[in-house]
Amino acid sequence: MADALRRLISSSSSTVLAGLTQGFGLLQLLLLVAGSPTIESDSYFYLISWAQLPTQLIVSGFVYPVWLSGTRAVRRRLQVALISAPFVAAAGPLVAMWIFQSITGGYSTLLLHSALFSALGVVLCCGWALALRLAADGNTAWVSAVTLISNILSCATLLAMTHADVSARMSGMLIAQIVGMVVTTILMVRSHPTLLKRLTAEPTQGRIVTSKSEWYLLQSLAGYGGMLILQTLSAALAPAALSILGLIGRLVSGLNTVVTNAIVPKLIHSGSDSDRSVARFVNIVVAISLSVASLGIVIAAGGQLPLAAQFAVVLAWFAAAVLNAAFKRVAVRFAEPRIAWISALLNALTAVSVLGAWAFGYQTLFVILLGYVLLDLLPGLALAILQRHTVAALLTAAGVIAIAALASPYLI
Repeated sequence: MADALRRLISSSSSTVLAGLTQGFGLLQLLLLVAGSPTIESDSYFYLISWAQLPTQLIVSGFVYPVWLSGTRAVRRRLQVALISAPFVAAAGPLVAMWIFQSITGGYSTLLLHSALFSALGVVLCCGWALALRLAADGNTAWVSAVTLISNILSCATLLAMTHADVSARMSGMLIAQIVGMVVTTILMVRSHPTLLKRLTAEPTQGRIVTSKSEWYLLQSLAGYGGMLILQTLSAALAPAALSILGLIGRLVSGLNTVVTNAIVPKLIHSGSDSDRSVARFVNIVVAISLSVASLGIVIAAGGQLPLAAQFAVVLAWFAAAVLNAAFKRVAVRFAEPRIAWISALLNALTAVSVLGAWAFGYQTLFVILLGYVLLDLLPGLALAILQRHTVAALLTAAGVIAIAALASPYLI
């Protein structure tokens, strides 16, 4: 059974795998929230962010760019980063529990759920590290399906526990996710016997850079730190606001993951010598997304359907996310690591601006949502311009901002 599953993932289309992974991922959240959001579902969206933070911050934000860039003489730093990430992952949800308890008052099983999130964070860190190491070499199958088994098991568990209370369903969901990630990690190691050694191996033909790879870590800190600030602010909004934002964010990240994990690594990887193919691909995706989003605005205005406007914002955010993810990879591959300071500065300014708006009384769902969009749009715009794709970048930014402005009356 395990060998059959391993062969199935290795041989399947990355796009199909990514689509299935994100589809089951969204379904599990809908099954969890089923009916109406609660404080338990709010805690899921908050704690999962902290459980995933070390993976996003250290593995995706620092280690993967080093692998992708082919930078040499960094083995010791890779070892330190990869060893420390699981420990940070275990501690993150416990910190988040204290913050969530302080803001909302918590609930009876919050400690149990936090412990499960800590375990989930550790196995996510390990699984994503292995999958991203393969993706850096252009192998996108596993990075497209890294949480597929977890999501399927999670959906099955939630369906089996339909009549249980939300706290019990959430416990079962988390246990299923942990088991799924353990299985996935074992399958990856069995499929690629040398993978563990490759995690910290020097590239055979690396490039020499004049700035330190820690710039990638600074970029990651600012980006994911800004996201956590926005999530913490949203926890203080009306009940269930965090769940609503979490579902919207999951839909955007799901669409973006299908693109960035399944397709972009094939166009830009450690052996790439040009960014032309990825630029063309981004232009096509952005054009389609903004066109459909514009149609959503027209439908909302004509029939007073808020849902159409909300869908338009999702597509606009998706366009910004694709721009950012793609050109960050281009910058990592072809530019010096120090270019990451631009993304770090823009993300820090976005978080400070949202905090300022909050302090002046603009405490709305739209302000938070706009902050999320700008975390992707501004770095993507700057990096695309620096990579000499100015016209396409400016048109994307104009389209995203216009759709967000037109949709705002339906979101406030």
